[in-house]
Amino acid sequence: MPLFVFLSGCAASYWAGHLKDSKQHIKFLAKRLYRSAIQLLLPFLTWTFIAFLALDQKENLSKYLLKVLQQPDYSLWFLPCIFWCILYTCIFYALLFLVKNLLNKLSFHNLSHYLSFGSLQFFLLIIFWLYLRSKLPTEYGLVFVNWVSGGLFIYFALGLFFFARLSELKSRWLRVVPYVCFFLLVPFWSRSAPYDLMSNSPAIIKNTWLINYYSLIVAISGTLVLFDLSKILYSLQSKYINRALCLLGEASLGIYAMHIYFISMQPNVMTPIFISLLGFEVILLIPILRTALLGR
Repeated sequence: MPLFVFLSGCAASYWAGHLKDSKQHIKFLAKRLYRSAIQLLLPFLTWTFIAFLALDQKENLSKYLLKVLQQPDYSLWFLPCIFWCILYTCIFYALLFLVKNLLNKLSFHNLSHYLSFGSLQFFLLIIFWLYLRSKLPTEYGLVFVNWVSGGLFIYFALGLFFFARLSELKSRWLRVVPYVCFFLLVPFWSRSAPYDLMSNSPAIIKNTWLINYYSLIVAISGTLVLFDLSKILYSLQSKYINRALCLLGEASLGIYAMHIYFISMQPNVMTPIFISLLGFEVILLIPILRTALLGR
């Protein structure tokens, strides 16, 4: 999931890169939030309703919807998680725009210029998020964006600000560091253990400061490893591999949302994926379903 949120941040870097210091700035952010609600929250609610009908829930519809809204992990929780990430980012950029305008009006042009630096914006965004997460509840999916794996928002921010730099990174020494960190630490990872760390882990991890950052280091290094592997795969310039990956990438929400209904079918794995992929292609043909289920 850190990798998924990181890639969402990478995608967001495209629209964030079009932000301008103009009167259209706030309007652009409002449109971005509206589009994100259609792309993320509408499919979340629609698939939740389908699950209510298909899985024979014990509660009535209103109680079930309230339960899912408060605890989105009963449904496709990663969709509202990404929406929260985008909302945080839009609020931050709106505030940044207002502060820069104020500084310019007060003739503090140098200070306003410094606020255009990406590294400073990243630092300020993380501070803004750390402050917000300490004030907000854990319901409505906020626990995922604020606390899970160190707070999934940090991976979104990393993708948002460092996608271009990582894409252009040439140094082999810098690229190999995440591989070393990940493959040395991941053997001791356990999803259900405290700190995500197995009880029989080496003392150098378990009894030092590393224990508090173990999960974060594994998640970030693993994300960077897979990001680098994707660069290597893309560099092969195989049109068949690239087309297959693009198709699966576009169909990932449909496959993930539908596979649960076919998961018991044989043979395992491939049959649920194939039927879900076929269902995705059918959904694309029907505009109202395409919007309601896929946010398109």
